[in-house]
Amino acid sequence: MTSIEGFRAIAARTGSYRPDENEPIFNADDALKSDTNPAGLVSCAVRVWQFLHGQWHPITGHARWEEFAPLKTVWVDNAPTDRKTLDRTGKWADMPFLMLAKCAESQALRKGWPEDLANAFVTEEIAKASLELTPAQAAAEGATLGRLDRIGGKDGIIIDWLDDSPLEAVPIGQLADRIIDFVQQRRADRQAVTTWRERNRHALREFWARAPSDALGVKKELEKVGQGQTPQSLP
Repeated sequence: MTSIEGFRAIAARTGSYRPDENEPIFNADDALKSDTNPAGLVSCAVRVWQFLHGQWHPITGHARWEEFAPLKTVWVDNAPTDRKTLDRTGKWADMPFLMLAKCAESQALRKGWPEDLANAFVTEEIAKASLELTPAQAAAEGATLGRLDRIGGKDGIIIDWLDDSPLEAVPIGQLADRIIDFVQQRRADRQAVTTWRERNRHALREFWARAPSDALGVKKELEKVGQGQTPQSLP
C-alpha cells in the first residue's frame, strides 16, 4: 500500500512512463448528487503513456464511484439496513474528484506495469474495503499501518538500494544519512553510484523538493566521488 506518488515513481523508474498532459475525464450526473455522492460522480478515466516497441502507447484506467467510494452500511438496532452513508473521516466528501482520479490512475499504472505494481494499491483504492473489515481484520490492519508509519511507509520516499531487495520507503528524516552511508561504501565504484542515482532520479527530485537542506548534504557527498551536479539537477 502506497500513495499515487509512489505508483508514479515506481513506473518512472522503468524509463518507459510519462504522465498525460490532459486532465482526468469525469462522467457526472447532477441527478445523482446526494449525501453519499456530493458531486454526482459516475466514473473517471485517467490516461498515462508507456514507451514500447519504439513508440508511446496510451493506457487508460477507469474507476466508478460506486465501486471505490467508502460507503458504510447504516445499522439500526444492531441490524444492517439498505441505507448507506459516505465515510467522512477521509477526503472523499471534500475532494471527490481528486480521490476518484487517484483510483483511476492507479488502475492505468497497474495495467501498464504489472510486474512492478501487481500487488500494490494506493490507499484510496482500499478505503471502501477497510470499512467492511471484521474487528479482528481491523486490528490487523491497524497494526500494519502502525508498522508502515514506523518505517516511513506513510511519509517516506521510496528508494531502490540496488541490492535485489524490495523497494524501501525511507523516512525523510533518515534518508540523507542512509544515502551518504550508501555512497561512502561505494566511493571507489563511480559507476555504481551513477547507476544508483539514475535509478532513483525521481526519488531524489522529491527529496530535494521536500528537504532541500538535507539534500544539499547528499549533493556534497556525491561531489566527493566526482558525481556532483548543480542543486537544480541533483538527481
